[in-house]
Amino acid sequence: FDFESATGGSGDDITETKDDITLTLTGSPTLGIGTGGSFGSTGQIVRTLGDTSSLTFTFSEAVDVNSILPFNIFGQTIDYTFTPTGGSN
Repeated sequence: FDFESATGGSGDDITETKDDITLTLTGSPTLGIGTGGSFGSTGQIVRTLGDTSSLTFTFSEAVDVNSILPFNIFGQTIDYTFTPTGGSN
């Protein structure tokens, strides 16, 4: 999943389908999609809007996750916790 074909506007869940698997990204309070050079990217990235304290990635079926790359452009101290639910860890 690279979010290049992701859908969802500011404040909506963001979804993307690849190889018949759908990823839904939900955040609180809201999410957005940055485009064309946001944070050094040449494509689209998902960004949080406001004081988001959690993000949830939901896949339509079991997948192997190779990497998730979180980054913080404001320089705050953030502790990231990745907690898989269901399936194997």
